Amino acid sequence: LQPILRLLALIAVLVAVLVFFGLVIQSCASTSKHDRFSSYMTRVGRIAHGSQDDGASVATALTTGSTAADIAKSLDGIAEQERQNVSAAMGLDPPGELRPANERLVDALQLRVEGVQNMADILRSTTKATTSADAQLLANQGNRLVASDVVYSDLYQAPATQVMKDQGVSGVTVPDSTFVTSSDLYTAHSFQLMLQRLQGASTGGGKVTGLH
Repeated sequence: LQPILRLLALIAVLVAVLVFFGLVIQSCASTSKHDRFSSYMTRVGRIAHGSQDDGASVATALTTGSTAADIAKSLDGIAEQERQNVSAAMGLDPPGELRPANERLVDALQLRVEGVQNMADILRSTTKATTSADAQLLANQGNRLVASDVVYSDLYQAPATQVMKDQGVSGVTVPDSTFVTSSDLYTAHSFQLMLQRLQGASTGGGKVTGLH
């Protein structure tokens, strides 16, 4: 009977050891998953916040620039910064479950590149005779920038948040990135007022106060 008791005791110890190591392994796996998502979102945060700052810079350029050429030059620089954000986003190594969402992140940033660069190109070619048409062209590019926020929020931020919830990852959030803080700035009417202001400044004509 004694050998049997010793055997049972040994089995009980082995089971306890296996359970212990199983819990340790599970805990390590959970920590590793959390770290992967957290590390990825930290890198996304740098891109997202930099892009948001670029959006504020676009608004500043449009409302304070003294000539179309000066604004276009500023927008060129901002577009280049956004290209760098696109490259950084493409270079990310997201957890497998977030790879589809990361593609939408790239899409959102690419819309920002295109919108800002196209605005710069339009401003370089604008004339007094084409003010109304150019204002509408600029507004069309403003729509790209507004759309970039929708793509980021609805096709990247929301799905990525849901993936982490499904994976049981807590304490990690998807950063915000709002490029357009006021859509009123990007209407055809606002751009027409801006172009009239710029043309008035360049010719010394009547003053137009700016965007409304």
